[in-house]
Order: sequence, then structure tokens, then C-alpha cells
Amino acid sequence: MRYKHLKLVMDIAMTILFVLMFKKNVLGLSFHEIGGVAVCALFIVHTVMNRAWVVAVSRNLFSKKTPAKVRIRYAVDVLLLLDVFAILFTGLGISKKVFKIIAFLPGWAIPIHMLLGGIALVLVGIHVGLHWGWIKGTAFAGLKGKKRTVMKAFGCVLLAAFLCGGAYSFIRSDFKNWMTRPFASGSQVERRIPPDAAPGQSGARQGGRPQQPITAGNVAKVFLTFLSMMILISTVTASAERLVGAGRTNNVPARKQTY
Repeated sequence: MRYKHLKLVMDIAMTILFVLMFKKNVLGLSFHEIGGVAVCALFIVHTVMNRAWVVAVSRNLFSKKTPAKVRIRYAVDVLLLLDVFAILFTGLGISKKVFKIIAFLPGWAIPIHMLLGGIALVLVGIHVGLHWGWIKGTAFAGLKGKKRTVMKAFGCVLLAAFLCGGAYSFIRSDFKNWMTRPFASGSQVERRIPPDAAPGQSGARQGGRPQQPITAGNVAKVFLTFLSMMILISTVTASAERLVGAGRTNNVPARKQTY
């Protein structure tokens, strides 16, 4: 397997695990804890595999020749890496199953862990959006003629479905609640969040027991819900980047622009 293909497979696996972390009771608390550590580990490996770009940008971050787009990508990646470490730290600290022997944080850390997860969803969405051109190029690489046209049409329909699903999911999910819970009063947090609650689970039972049986339907629902939210953020980011790029192109008509 080529190196770039290995990276692509790893990124897909990381994305699948990542979106399944937002409803821990769908696959059980043990899976949530092990999967969370795996996602954090995969992201760190992802960063190491792209270390050449990280080192190159770090050396020239404040150079006038470094495009603003590259600096924004770098800032998002740094924030995401810090957030991942914070998620790992708080996740191990509030563990109640697999890593409970090393758990060291009290209950007030639960809403903070939830907030960090929400921030990660936003940052991953922005990260993907800033690499939208590469993703699109990879997806349609090798396709020509009618096949390319058909796949582009299918991709547009699929994207539209995800955007509608993402907007609906943001409205219907607990996203707003677990992004604001750390800033509520202590009594409110204690009443609203059981000891083992996780992002998106405002009424989970104690002890990590699932409220619903583990079924393919429930897993698919969670996967599509949070994947659509991430894709919506990515699309908004990519669209904003394109609009900014178009504006710069119009201001400099005599200079050839490259994506």
C-alpha cells in the first residue's frame, strides 16, 4: 500500500471513530473510552505523518512569503492538537470503566470534557473544509468523461443531503447544551448531568448501561447525525475560503491565481 493511501485509510478510520464518540451509550461506555483513546492516538500519528509540512510552516510562519491561508491552517491544526490532548486528559480523568483505576478528576470535569468534544467537532470540520480541494481531487482522481460527470452529480446530491441533515442535526441535537454546560451554575450542572453522562446524552443511566440496545440502526443514526454536522461546517469553511479567494482574484486581475 502506498504511503498516501495508508494516510487516507487512517484518516477515514479516524473520522468514523471520531463521529461515533458523541453518543457513548449507543455502543457502550467501554467502547467510548477505548475508542476515544484510539482517536486521540490516531490524530497524533496523523500529525507525525505530516511533520514535514508542520516543520516547514513553523520555520516560516512569520515570513511575509507565507500565505494567510497556510497560517490559518496551521493555527487550526495547533488548536485541534491542543484540544485532542485536553480531551484525552479529561477523558482518562473521568473514566468509569476501562481506565477507572487511574481516574483522577471529579464530576465537574464532565461538562468540560463535553465542551472539548464540541470544540473538536467544529475544529475538525474547519480542518476538513480547509483541505476540501485536496479531498475533492482525491475523490475524483482517475475518473474521466462520463464516469466523472456521473460521480460529480452523485456527489452533489449526496452533499446536499448531508447539508440538510447537518442543519437539522444542529437544531435537534444537544450540541448547544453541552457547549454551554461548563458555564452554568454548579447546581444546574449537577441536576442536568448524571455522573456518567457524555456529549449528547443528557439523561444517561448511571453505571454506563446503554439506554437502548446496540443495533446497526442506532449506530448508523449517530454516525450520520454527527458526520452531517461535520460536513456542514466543512462546506461552510470551504465556501468562505473560495469567496475570499475569488475576492482577491478580482482585486488582482493581471496575476495568475492558483488554489
